Amino acid sequence: MNSGATASADTKWLRPDNSTYFPSGAGFVTLCGAALALNTLIAVSIWRCDSTAAKRIGQDPAAASGRLLTTITDLAGFFLVLSLAGAMMRHLT
Repeated sequence: MNSGATASADTKWLRPDNSTYFPSGAGFVTLCGAALALNTLIAVSIWRCDSTAAKRIGQDPAAASGRLLTTITDLAGFFLVLSLAGAMMRHLT
């Protein structure tokens, strides 16, 4: 019996030509790194603008920026990964 905790000859994750379904190489790492870096810059910019605006109207910046910041960074991250992957598609295969 194999509990799955040990390495086995299970090859369900291999394609018929024995290559994996997981992308590898510098292109994929570059894509993820670029998307993460851009998403971080967007998050910092939005947080700074939102906290400055909250201070001006007398609100707590930490409480005011949570939902907006989370929504924008989630959408931007999703968009960045997909758009960069689409732009780099021929280089990733």
